[in-house]
Amino acid sequence: MNIICFLTLRPNKLFYDFCKKLINDNYEVYICIDDNSYDIPDYDNIIKIIKLDNQECINAGFKSSVLYFQDKACSRDKALYYFCKNDIDYKYIWFIEEDVFLPTPNIIINLDNKYNDGDLLCRSHRKISLQNYRPIKKVVYTNNLISKYNIYNKDLPFAHLVSQINLGDIEYTVGMISAIRVSKKLINVINDFVLQHKTLFIDEAFFTTISYKNNLSVITPIEFNTILYNKTWNINDINDNNLYHPIKDISKQYQYRNRKNINVTTPNQLSNQPSNQPSNQPIKLSKKALYYKK
Repeated sequence: MNIICFLTLRPNKLFYDFCKKLINDNYEVYICIDDNSYDIPDYDNIIKIIKLDNQECINAGFKSSVLYFQDKACSRDKALYYFCKNDIDYKYIWFIEEDVFLPTPNIIINLDNKYNDGDLLCRSHRKISLQNYRPIKKVVYTNNLISKYNIYNKDLPFAHLVSQINLGDIEYTVGMISAIRVSKKLINVINDFVLQHKTLFIDEAFFTTISYKNNLSVITPIEFNTILYNKTWNINDINDNNLYHPIKDISKQYQYRNRKNINVTTPNQLSNQPSNQPSNQPIKLSKKALYYKK
C-alpha cells in the first residue's frame, strides 16, 4: 500500500473530484487542509481529510518547515505529524502541493512502477551554505514596482540547530520539494529528528540533507525536471509522464488534463531546452535519473 497526501490550504471541489480518481486497491489518498475552518464543498467522506490543531503540532515539535513561517505549523508540518504519530501500514508516501499538476490519474502509479526503491524521490538539488539562506524581513519596491530589493534578517535561521547537528562529511543540500515521495524509513528518521530537536527544519533543505546524513537513498527522476520555482506552463509543454509546478489555477489544471485548447503565454523556456526549439513544441528533457547513496 502506498499513500498520496496532498498539501493544501482550501482545496475546491474540482480538486477534490480529481483526488478521488487516484484511489485504488494499492493507494490511499489524503488531503491535508491548512485552514481548519474550511470545509470542502459537497464532501462525501471518500477521501481522508487531515485537519489538526496548530498548537498540538507546534507543541509536538512539528513546526517551522516553511522558512517564512517560523514557529508555525503549516500543512507539511501537520501531514508529517499525522504520519509520524499514527500507526499506518504503507511503503511510500507522496507529499504533493496542490499547485503541482498531475497530467493523468495514473502518473503516480507509473512513477512508482518505474522507481520501485529509494527512500526519497525528489527534484534535483544542490549543495548550499546556510549562511546564504536567510528569511526576507522586508521587500522594498522601487521604480513604480518594476524592480525590488530585499532586506534580510541578520540572524541565521536555525542557528541553534546548525550548531547541534553533526553532519559529518555530509553537506546541506537544497532543492524544490513541491512533490516528493518518502519511505517509511525516512518518516521514522524525521520523527527521531523532531524528538531530539523539538522542531523541523527548512523544508527545501531538510529532506535531502537528513537522507544523506542517515545514509538513505535519494533518487532524482527525470520526470521531476518540470517542477520549477516559477514558470508559466503552456498546454503544449505538457508530457503525460512528468509532474509540473507551478499551475496554481485548479480549473486550468482540469483543462490541461482534458486537453482543452486555451491560450496561455509562456514567457520563458526551460534552461535545458534547446534554443532553436519552437516554444509551441513539447519540452524535450534529456537528463537521466540520478541515484545517490552515501
